[in-house]
Amino acid sequence: MSVGVKCVKVTKRFGTQPVLDGVSWTVEPGSVAGLIGASGAGKTTLLRIIAGLEPASAGSVRIDRVEQGAAAGPVRVGMVFQNSALWPHLSARQHLRCVLASLPRDERRRRIETVFAETRFPPGAWDRRPSQLSGGEAQRLALARALAPKPELLLLDEPLAQLDGPLRAELLALVRDVVRPRGVTAVYVTHDCPEAMELCRHIAVMREGRIAAAGTPEELYWHPADADLARLTGPVVELSPAVLEADLVIHPLGTPRDKIALCPGLGDLLVRPQQLRLAEPSGDGLWEVVQCQPQGLGWRVIVAHGDHRLALPSAEPLSPGYRAAIHLEPIPRK
Repeated sequence: MSVGVKCVKVTKRFGTQPVLDGVSWTVEPGSVAGLIGASGAGKTTLLRIIAGLEPASAGSVRIDRVEQGAAAGPVRVGMVFQNSALWPHLSARQHLRCVLASLPRDERRRRIETVFAETRFPPGAWDRRPSQLSGGEAQRLALARALAPKPELLLLDEPLAQLDGPLRAELLALVRDVVRPRGVTAVYVTHDCPEAMELCRHIAVMREGRIAAAGTPEELYWHPADADLARLTGPVVELSPAVLEADLVIHPLGTPRDKIALCPGLGDLLVRPQQLRLAEPSGDGLWEVVQCQPQGLGWRVIVAHGDHRLALPSAEPLSPGYRAAIHLEPIPRK
């Protein structure tokens, strides 16, 4: 049974300080939605209001089932907190026993074993307390505790913020593999846009207590509303008009700025690195490789032409001194 979330003009003030300013946002039933933004944008406050942990100063939040059963009862909500919020006096196994206390003993035991297996929580840590767990184990336990009662709505508040790079990637893949197949409605709060892009099918961007933009990851990445949103949602390269006027970057003749630039109204052209392609040397506008570094599954190449420098992705390493032309491709169509 799926639930949907509808926020209508939600406002929150702490004293005279406004934190949320008339936020209206809808999360479709069964979807995994992301809520991103800088620190202080209001993300966690909105999540806590959805969870019922904070009252709104004005406006409303509705959480409705798509199909109401005869004895459906309250919507089951699970939450994973940024700092885990584990109970220090309980072992990992006791955490799950606590949230499954209403189940018969045999069913409770089976559920605990299933959820621990799904979250890959190590059997050797089942009887350890939170102080005896690693950071990754603590977040696995927090996720297991939230999932054990089979929530209809799962709320995750920056669950990977305390973890380092490799472990973050591992836990993000775990969240994706565990949450998506369940069909549970989920809201994932993070300040890390790539996390949201990988996990979520719909993302809302918060700025100064308001929803500044919302859409699919592709829409936000390729069609941001302004330069700040462009930089928030992914890497950008700024091309000065002088570079284009000198034909140092080869681009389709006559192509309107809004077909090649993320924010066509700016003086400089703001483009994504994927739009720039190194090609075989041709003509006079050649760029020289000055640095090449491994990055992800490819390489980050720094090229120079006079006083101009650009950082571009490359599928293969290029030696310093290599000279190449640069092609600018249009933005992919919606």
